Amino acid sequence: MKLARILACFATIALYLSPAELARAQSTVKLSGTVPFESLRLPTYGDLEATQNLALQIWFKPRNQGELNTLAAAQQNPGSPQYHKWLTPQEYTVRFGVTQEEFDKVSHWLTSEGFQVTGGSPAQGFVKFNGSVASISHTFNTAISKFSADGTKFANATDPQLPAEYGGLVSSITGLSNLFASKALSANPARPAEEGLAARSMSNPAASLKEPLMLASLPAASPAVESPDVTMGGQTSLTPNDFYTFYDEGPLKTAGVTGTGCIAIVGDSDFNTAPIAAFNNQFGLPDNSANITKILVDGTSPGINSDEVETLVDLEWSHSVAPGAAIKYFLGNGSSSTNGPIVDAIQGAVTNGACGVISVSFSLCGGSSSFYTTTIGNIITQAQIQGQTILVSAGDDGAAGAVFNGASCVTGTTKNVNELASNPFITSVGGTAFNAGSLTSHTTERAWNDSDDPIGSFAGGGATGGGASIYFSKPTYQNGLTPNDNARDQPDVAFVASPNYPGAFVYQDPTTVGTNNCLQTSAGACLQVYGGTSLAAAAWAGVADLLVQKSGANVGSINSQVYQSAGAGQSAAGFYDITAGDNNFNGVAGFTAQAGYDQVTGWGTIDINNFVTAFVETPTGSSSAMAAATAVPAATATATNTATPTPTPTPTPTATATPGPQAVVTVTKSGTGGGSPTNTVAGGTFTIANKTKSTQTINSVTINVSDPFVFSSFTLTATIGTTSSTSSPPATLKNTVFTFSPALSLPAGQTATFALSTVIALTPGMIDRPGVRFAYASIIPSAGNGTNGNGLGHLLLGLGLLGMCLAGTSERRRLKIAIFAAMLTVVAIGAAGCGGSSSGPSGNGLFSSTQTVESASVTVGAVPQTVGGVPVKLGTITV
Repeated sequence: MKLARILACFATIALYLSPAELARAQSTVKLSGTVPFESLRLPTYGDLEATQNLALQIWFKPRNQGELNTLAAAQQNPGSPQYHKWLTPQEYTVRFGVTQEEFDKVSHWLTSEGFQVTGGSPAQGFVKFNGSVASISHTFNTAISKFSADGTKFANATDPQLPAEYGGLVSSITGLSNLFASKALSANPARPAEEGLAARSMSNPAASLKEPLMLASLPAASPAVESPDVTMGGQTSLTPNDFYTFYDEGPLKTAGVTGTGCIAIVGDSDFNTAPIAAFNNQFGLPDNSANITKILVDGTSPGINSDEVETLVDLEWSHSVAPGAAIKYFLGNGSSSTNGPIVDAIQGAVTNGACGVISVSFSLCGGSSSFYTTTIGNIITQAQIQGQTILVSAGDDGAAGAVFNGASCVTGTTKNVNELASNPFITSVGGTAFNAGSLTSHTTERAWNDSDDPIGSFAGGGATGGGASIYFSKPTYQNGLTPNDNARDQPDVAFVASPNYPGAFVYQDPTTVGTNNCLQTSAGACLQVYGGTSLAAAAWAGVADLLVQKSGANVGSINSQVYQSAGAGQSAAGFYDITAGDNNFNGVAGFTAQAGYDQVTGWGTIDINNFVTAFVETPTGSSSAMAAATAVPAATATATNTATPTPTPTPTPTATATPGPQAVVTVTKSGTGGGSPTNTVAGGTFTIANKTKSTQTINSVTINVSDPFVFSSFTLTATIGTTSSTSSPPATLKNTVFTFSPALSLPAGQTATFALSTVIALTPGMIDRPGVRFAYASIIPSAGNGTNGNGLGHLLLGLGLLGMCLAGTSERRRLKIAIFAAMLTVVAIGAAGCGGSSSGPSGNGLFSSTQTVESASVTVGAVPQTVGGVPVKLGTITV
């Protein structure tokens, strides 16, 4: 009887200490960079209800990462046997995708944790699952906070953790946060379509559209206008035939180069075909309206919504430039997506693999760093391995870009870029406007910026995006050709985008846009004028398809060759250099167009015939020209004194400068986080070692800081031997330059140690407010009512049960049970202590980082807090 009682007690304890609890006693892996920046500045409304159900996706790491990187470089190297030898999606899965065994292993683990597996496959690279917030918090050791009163907006407070046995297979988890959105990048001027037909015979306006567009010079413009207005002698907007004339596509069309294969268009709205049929009929294009293949990547259609406008711009104008190519439309459904419909649509186009060109006319805002560098980054890498060329709009909000305001994308008030377009394998497309001139061929252009237009009806029309990424380091192909900012710069190229100068005709659906400013010319179709970098990206997608036909095969990412050929001579490469205009917008000082590359229009627009011919005849890519898509914190080092070697991205936390005429310095960063999927290192200290035979002078150190908005200032202290020197510049949005005066003198063979400290840009009132969190930090447990994920409460309850079991047993048996209890205590304490920097979610409390062993003093407003390491990720370091 007593034996039965003891066994029953042990059975109770065994049931309480579930396999999940025991798994937490093992080593865990933290998925870094998953906390969205917006969670730092948006108000919180407590923790998400424990019973609420969420849909999540686990994304798998590519296998054989080294082989994958080598192949990606070889495919871009004309001297390699692997040059342009692309893989099919099936071949990619076999060589680099997750295996069925690994997929099943993770799926079974999720089921054992109480989740419901709902989809995914090795070919898709992810597994879908559902579960309650309580289960998610318990399994992944993180809390989910509300960022709207009704709980429809939420985000994880800390990076998730999972057992190393499974963590080694996983690159990211999506669905823990939905603080992101997408924005269609088509611009419609504030004027009726009739103005685009100003001097036409309004008794038959449609017939006059087939006449060529002629621009008429004006007298001297008002001083308020940066460049002359464009007016039209007759029609004021662009048709496909005008586009062929201005950008010299005619010779290719005559030679039968009109496109081949298919172009993938991604979107989030269904569409009616009547406008497409009307567009093709009006402008003499092959009618493909009934032959556009529609792929529902999320299983169901979202129906027609306001983004049908964007869909029709993309479908009509990509077809205009490459009328011989088929169109596949990949349609995402936001109501059934954990990643947003646009990311799902891109992933669908890549997994499908049928089209050699993918056009994306959306900007993403919000999200975490790993969302761009890892989740989307792995999708884009697969596209490159398959030879798919991806064109993405740079944005319509100038240098201000788009930011997430808690509900949607809105124009920023500081410099931002479309980070979706920042991936080095993606070609970012900016926009231009036409200058005045009488045309029978190309006219001069300027950067698209209609925001300062003095004509009231045109004001606020938008401006081309452009700037520097905060997530991606500078790819090798941009070295020496773009600003020395240690970041991926965009755009790469441009096309006409102004909706006013001259704007392009697009047939729309009157049931969506109404008929007030839409000239109805046939049933179910009306004529409007549009612009935006979506127009430019769709046109470039058409050009990329012409490259595919002319080359006889897919061409993959075109960036490496574009930069090498344009850098050697824009005109010879087929580029029109844009040297006028800027992308200042919404009070944000942006960038100015200039000779050569700039962060407004990239290398410029093109003579299509010359560009396609030169691109196909003179491949110039090299094995080192295409850098892998890595996050900014991948470290590089250059010297600004006697020798300046070329910075080389590296996948490890330690970077050595490429030797120039003299070997210079080695930069080593200390702290945890090295080797993470995003190649980042937690803030703290780093060293610079002089490897030369003479004393080197260090005038300044530039540190690229991720998530800089958390901080109001930085201090960098340099120590050489027993001498210390401090520099405290104001924090900037991106690069923080620490200038030492007098300059640091680093003797041969010696090492300088640098320690970074910060002041966090939060007030004491904010830090005392329940629910306040900042990224890369863990929670100091408080008296809050949040759930503790470290198992200590489970331990106490388990010991209480054990104590009840001990009552009434013999002394010898109590001794044996007590010994077993001690063993359980060790296991439970181990479970409570594992996981490194994350101490389990709490509803209230302050935060502390334990990411690195170095200590630093961080001031939160006026409240000093001592933390283990600065909660900041150091980016590219330049000395």
